[in-house]
Amino acid sequence: MTEDARSPLLLTSDGDTAEILLNRPTVRNCLSIELSDRFVEAVQTIKKSTEIKFVIIRGAGETFCAGDDITEMMRWGDDEHGRSTQGRTESCGGFASTRTWRTPWRSSTS
Repeated sequence: MTEDARSPLLLTSDGDTAEILLNRPTVRNCLSIELSDRFVEAVQTIKKSTEIKFVIIRGAGETFCAGDDITEMMRWGDDEHGRSTQGRTESCGGFASTRTWRTPWRSSTS
């Protein structure tokens, strides 16, 4: 995961704790396609870790997450790589995947 402060998602870890920061505070951390993809990548990275025991999911600013980014609705469906946005969400993406985690997690705003 990138550690660039401009990234829509920041993944950090300290010992046995990982933190996922949804980093789009100007749009109330709404889920763009890019943010959703990066969240899936972060979840997969955490699931592969043998060290991470706890996960904190935070939203930058005052809002945890306002939902999907409606400005991208016209682009939903198959992306330029032939991947279905709906399929990514259902198969492993987004917040639904936290239901199957064996790692305790918590969400909050900054």
